[in-house]
Amino acid sequence: MKPSIGGVALACAMALAAEGVNVVLAARDEAAMAEVASQIEALGAQALAVKTDVTDEASIENLQKETLARFGTVDILINNAGINIRKPVHEFTLEEWRRVNDTNVTSVFLACRAFVPVMKGKGYGRIINMTSIMSHISLPGRTAYSTSKAALLGFTRALALELATDGVTVVGGHTVTAPEPLYGLADTGTLPAGAMGETLPHDGTVTGLYQQAFVGREAELHQLAALEEIPAELDREVERGAGRGDTVGHLPRHAE
Repeated sequence: MKPSIGGVALACAMALAAEGVNVVLAARDEAAMAEVASQIEALGAQALAVKTDVTDEASIENLQKETLARFGTVDILINNAGINIRKPVHEFTLEEWRRVNDTNVTSVFLACRAFVPVMKGKGYGRIINMTSIMSHISLPGRTAYSTSKAALLGFTRALALELATDGVTVVGGHTVTAPEPLYGLADTGTLPAGAMGETLPHDGTVTGLYQQAFVGREAELHQLAALEEIPAELDREVERGAGRGDTVGHLPRHAE
């Protein structure tokens, strides 16, 4: 797991630990990881905190080495690291552009490259990439973020097909839990005209957008973290040989 120790990452860590799953935390904030690790251990699971720069190849290689030395294997990989810089495209520096895409996309490639061979070797694995509603639609000022999330969705779909016959399933998960931080709008606020494109007809409000979601409303953190419906659905997909790399979140299950 590659958390920014809070939100979805923290909820996932706690949900997995509650089920007896040992959790590896990978982030730069050692103090925050230590606090989360103590919470995991209080639930009876084991925790390993590895200081990691998820955009750095050597750092991810070290993460793999320490993880396998401690636990010997990996069953579930949750790629959660992500940042967003919002500004008009002409104001971006190249460094900012690369920072967003390296954090949101390259980090996932590095982690999957490191841990997929472990999963393939035993014929079982679950990879969950935290995509975003912005991998399907966008808003002004999100050129870097939307580019990175659309790329992550493409990566997820391709990797799902690549691993479908190896017992390793790959999905993209995304949730909106607080509309104001994401959109800069209240629940009943009006979205910019055309922001959702032609793929998500709604009444122009954030609430209307939620009503087009997979479950007809915004998801809660604990629902995504608990992964309540994902494993069974993934197993059914593998049995059918689908391996589609679908996203679990706002859009209909098989929307393209």
